[in-house]
Amino acid sequence: AAELLAAEATLEAIDGQLQEQKSLEARLTVKSPRAGVVIPPPIRPPSDTPGRLSNWSGTPLEARNRGAYMEAGTLLCHVGDPRNLEAAAVIDPAQVELVQVGQQVDVHLAGGPVAALAGEVITISEMNLDASPPELVATGDLPAQSTSDRPGTRGNLYYEAIIRLEPSSVAMLPGVVGRAKIQVARQSLFSRFRRLLGQTINVVY
Repeated sequence: AAELLAAEATLEAIDGQLQEQKSLEARLTVKSPRAGVVIPPPIRPPSDTPGRLSNWSGTPLEARNRGAYMEAGTLLCHVGDPRNLEAAAVIDPAQVELVQVGQQVDVHLAGGPVAALAGEVITISEMNLDASPPELVATGDLPAQSTSDRPGTRGNLYYEAIIRLEPSSVAMLPGVVGRAKIQVARQSLFSRFRRLLGQTINVVY
């Protein structure tokens, strides 16, 4: 009887450990809220911090990164339709009045094919770049932090235009940087001069 009680206690403890391991395994199972194709995230450059061991680089999907330690919140991948992509264009406030929904856009990827990707502006919204996108900071197109020192301002104010890209055979990864040429409406000479004058007054102020 004594051995039976000890065996039951041991079995209960082992069962508790098993349930804990199953819970950990469930937490390590990544599930997507939608169906689609697994698309690799932006490439992570190697870490060159002196005095520290090198961290993983590239993407979490690469075989060489199996078993690597990943911090909480690490982007593992994107799940979507590679044939149905969108691009986000950052627009200066001085130019946003020329941009309208429905305008055609030519997107040229940095280091990509010579031919431009065709698209259309579907939304325009205000965005506050207190923390600029790292892809644009790396290219020097945007500051890393807010440069505004006026009281009551909201940092680096820009506008974001979402562009729906037409289906293309060009393989693209999220985070690719490029240039967007929006086909705006023709402006009269007076309109151009008035807009230039407004920009000059803003700068002097």
